[in-house]
Amino acid sequence: NLVGTQTPVQFGVGATDLGIPARCPDGRTIWVFGDTFAGSTVGSANWRSPVALYSSTTDLASGVTFDGAVGGATATQLWPYTHGTDIQTVIPSDIITIGGTMYLQAIVNGPTFGAVRRTEIWKSVNSGATWVLTPAQFPGDKDGGLFQLISWGLGNDGYVYIYSTGFQRTGGFILHRVAQGSIEDPSAYEPWGWNGTVWQWGAAAASVILDGKFGELCLRPVGGKWVLTWFDAGNYRIDAMVLNTPTDNLVTT
Repeated sequence: NLVGTQTPVQFGVGATDLGIPARCPDGRTIWVFGDTFAGSTVGSANWRSPVALYSSTTDLASGVTFDGAVGGATATQLWPYTHGTDIQTVIPSDIITIGGTMYLQAIVNGPTFGAVRRTEIWKSVNSGATWVLTPAQFPGDKDGGLFQLISWGLGNDGYVYIYSTGFQRTGGFILHRVAQGSIEDPSAYEPWGWNGTVWQWGAAAASVILDGKFGELCLRPVGGKWVLTWFDAGNYRIDAMVLNTPTDNLVTT
């Protein structure tokens, strides 16, 4: 009901996927979408991913409306590449605003969908109008392929906490953190791991903190707590947890 079903179609978005919101430095909300087409069906004209729409909605009870797009009258792909045999598509994973900079993590699929070549972090210093690739680029097999699909949130201690899993909905969660000023440095990401005795930051490798078959997830600090939601593909449901800290024990009895 947000995009793709209006008459006429708005901003060239006839069919799309995802819809990841974040507050822009200029006060608007940006919503980032994955595979997007001009027509009402997947595979129709003008395939783009990712794209982004803007909303100035402040009263969520009245419903979200979009009043702009990156690219103007027609939402354009946030950065140039060709959908083909090398890179089939690039899927946005999550977006975070740190001061005046927005960071967007994306999953590069190729040659087929679900075959993750690498993940990348892009940044914007003009509320999403233009994007630049950062040095934060990770191979698809990092952490056994569990550092592909992420969600992140900024703590009050200056660290960004990152929950992640694989893009194929076949694995569990792992956890990293990175200082907010070091997001662009791949070597600054610290895994949370079990060394046989205790859990610790900077472990030799990230340990699975919750086993399962998980998909899209969302981690956000809310009201002094952390809210984690995700798609549990194994049980085909959406789950949610309210945590005191990102390192809480996720295994409940």
